[in-house]
Amino acid sequence: MNLNEIREKAIDSELLTITSGTIEAKTSTYTQNSSGPEVNLLCVINAYYFGHPIHGGIMIDGGFSSDFYLKPSYGNLNFIMKFFQKLNGVTYIQSQNADTTYQLKDLGVKSDHVYLTHRHPDHTSAINHLPKHVSVSFGKGENSFYYCLLTRKHLKGRRKHLIDFDQGVSFEGFDRVIDIFGDSSFLAISTKGHTKDHISYLVNGKKMYLIAGDAELTKEAVSNGLYVNSDYGKKGEKDARESAEKIRAFSRKYPEVEVIYSHDL
Repeated sequence: MNLNEIREKAIDSELLTITSGTIEAKTSTYTQNSSGPEVNLLCVINAYYFGHPIHGGIMIDGGFSSDFYLKPSYGNLNFIMKFFQKLNGVTYIQSQNADTTYQLKDLGVKSDHVYLTHRHPDHTSAINHLPKHVSVSFGKGENSFYYCLLTRKHLKGRRKHLIDFDQGVSFEGFDRVIDIFGDSSFLAISTKGHTKDHISYLVNGKKMYLIAGDAELTKEAVSNGLYVNSDYGKKGEKDARESAEKIRAFSRKYPEVEVIYSHDL
């Protein structure tokens, strides 16, 4: 399987970006920036939506719920995350009606499934505001106490599906890739490093997109040679650098594929 082969099977669908808030933080909070200057980062919170002809409304990540407007500036984060983010000087900002649920309604689309890039709460916050039938999928390696502690209340009561990259195949420089629906429309790509089982996604619609998630922070960070941080130490930082280099190599080989970063303005 190669990119040109799956491009022939593209579905008639457009990718929508839903920006539900912003993050203000220091460079060192989100990158492996041990030697460079400490500067302020302004990043957005993005989720994505496309319609599949058989499987309905597909979201990649959940974005922010309205809690971040109603209860600034830490919304529906749990106590541990609120404490940790305050300690690190991280601030979240959301304007009225910017939450994911409102925007989906405003766009006139409905979600049936959410595929997470990873289980960090800025990617899961809005899920408990979605209709009850909406299921959630994420990497098998994040079905653990640690990630449950971070996001449990956002995913409570949801049907959950684990993506098992032990069943994956190699594809265009990536070691483990899974064809989610078996029709080449939506591929899950193992890009571990930022988290234990981080996933990037290739959406094969009217245009092809590689949604990097937090495997890369922003386009500017990439151009400055920065790598995203990890929540599992030095091994994770090494994995994050390797995943980022695979994404960058893929982008150089296929410039026609638009790479999207979950926190890019």
